[in-house]
Amino acid sequence: VVVDITAQRAAEERERAVLADAVATNLKFRAFFEQGALFAGIMDVDGTIIEPNRLSWEGSGFTRDQIVDKPFWDGPWWTPSPALVRQVQDASVRAAQGELVRMELPYYVADGTARLVDLSIIPIKDEGGRVIFLAPTGSDITNRKRAEEALGRKVEEMQTLLDTLPIGVFIAHDPEARLITGNPAAHRLLRTRSPNLSKTADPDERPMHFRVCRNGVEVPPNELPVQRAARGEVVQDMELDDVFDDGMVLHTIMSAAPLYDEQGHVRGAVASVLDVTDRKRAEEALREADRRKDEFLATLSHELRNPLAPLLNGLHLMRMATDDAATMDRARTMMERQLAQLVRLVDDLLDVSRISQGKLELRKARVDLASVLNSAVETSRFLIDEMGHTLEVTMPDEPVYLDADLTRLAQVFMNLLNNAAKYSDRGGRIRLVAKRVEREIVVSVRDTGIGIAADQLPQIFEVFSQVTRSLERSRGGLGIGLSLVRRLLQMHGGTIEARSEGPGHGSEFVVRLPVEVQAPAPPARVLPELEHPDASFRILVVDDNRDSADSLSMMLGILGNKTQTAYDGEEAARAAAAFQPHVILLDIGLPKLNGYETCRRIREQPGGRDVVIVAQTGWGQEEDRKRSREAGFDHHMVKPIDPSALVALLSGLSAKNGGNGGVPQ
Repeated sequence: VVVDITAQRAAEERERAVLADAVATNLKFRAFFEQGALFAGIMDVDGTIIEPNRLSWEGSGFTRDQIVDKPFWDGPWWTPSPALVRQVQDASVRAAQGELVRMELPYYVADGTARLVDLSIIPIKDEGGRVIFLAPTGSDITNRKRAEEALGRKVEEMQTLLDTLPIGVFIAHDPEARLITGNPAAHRLLRTRSPNLSKTADPDERPMHFRVCRNGVEVPPNELPVQRAARGEVVQDMELDDVFDDGMVLHTIMSAAPLYDEQGHVRGAVASVLDVTDRKRAEEALREADRRKDEFLATLSHELRNPLAPLLNGLHLMRMATDDAATMDRARTMMERQLAQLVRLVDDLLDVSRISQGKLELRKARVDLASVLNSAVETSRFLIDEMGHTLEVTMPDEPVYLDADLTRLAQVFMNLLNNAAKYSDRGGRIRLVAKRVEREIVVSVRDTGIGIAADQLPQIFEVFSQVTRSLERSRGGLGIGLSLVRRLLQMHGGTIEARSEGPGHGSEFVVRLPVEVQAPAPPARVLPELEHPDASFRILVVDDNRDSADSLSMMLGILGNKTQTAYDGEEAARAAAAFQPHVILLDIGLPKLNGYETCRRIREQPGGRDVVIVAQTGWGQEEDRKRSREAGFDHHMVKPIDPSALVALLSGLSAKNGGNGGVPQ
């Protein structure tokens, strides 16, 4: 029997082909399933895992048996956290209902370490749309998330840096620099809230309330540093001025560099702007201070020579007119006046220095305003009369008391009166008016002098500042008087204001001071005028300035004392041992042995404890007096020594020792 099996063979061949194709497909699927970079598996609709790929269990350190035939949410990846179990179970139920579920969540590996997975549960449906199984897949995103978080932190740090940076930062986002953004400092510098800071943007977008200039010439928008950098140019340290519509000028230093894309093409630019306005002002102030210093030194030289010339002339007169008593008296009076002017110049310099260093101490007491003003008028009277001025003084009807240092406050008004006299042409009129206004006393000094220009009023109280004047109209002065006046008034809680209608219209200075309202203190005891000492002393005068030592020694000799001089510390110590003085006038700044050490050595000599040692020095602050006391000095006198003060000291020693008889001879 012959049977035709052709059809059967064909069917078998087709079946084998289908089977081979299925096997091949299965092999491909298995290769993908096992060798892919994803966690993958197949589970039935109720969530039981049928087949996991090797990575899903081996990559986590688990075994296949820990996973297969168990609900997906009970897998070892989730069980350390009940919350994760519930979350995965809920996702599996939703997927079984046909929803594609995707989420990022933690999972655990065998050693208990938590990592992150991007998990998807995909519902697989038949042709009728019925879910027949579920396919969970996932990829480990731990490293990616860490990188993203690190990048996020860097971005946050960079943003915080930009937000807090005091330097303006501008970023151009396109090669034409039509969109420029900036950090908060950039917006503050440009005084704008506009989101686009570009000067080349559309007119309705860009801020137009300022111009950018360089060396006084406006810079075209396309030539600004950011725009140049956006064209590929690097700009370094360009100095620019932003001139605002309200007149404010901002001085800046700007640098810019291009930004490139992946292909190396310019995609924009970044720029930094440093506000150097304060530095520029400080530099200008330093230049102005240097100019004033040079002017001051020139003026100081001139002012010192003014009294030196008549002093020299006076010496010649006294040599030439030894028998002319009237001429001698006039020369001596003139020389005393010029010497007082020299001392006043030096005192003003020292006072300004002490105030600026915080070393000037006020000796405040309850004082009558009338006493202060009378003292100032008395001191200034000679200059006022010499210039032929008329002085009018108006005082309050009732006494006004101040908590003040009488000497320093009198110095204030003396300075104002002297200025009024110096800066007024001969025959001028000066008015000193004091009136009480509630709890203040207001004192004005008005003159008919040269006046003050409006642009000089703000600087008139600065140190080394003077009203501009020509050589022909030079009035003298160092330019420190008004600065000293203002500072002394500030130390008294007061103020001063300068007023003038301009050159040729005179000036007025208005002082305001707080009034003391307590009951007046009893009047101070008035000391009698000092007489010459009743006793004569052996006095050793020590100074490395020979003229100073010799002249002081001669004056003390004329007063009836026996004197001797020494010119350095070692010589003074030897002279003290030999001369056995009652009083030693000892300079501090001596060669070979300074005054402090000299005093200590003299105290160690036999009888050295009984000698009255007086420090004579140019330093008169409290710390200087304290140092001299610690070195063993009995008294401290500031050069140039006032002869009347020295006579008073000697008179006190004479009285203490009971007159001539009480002083060893």
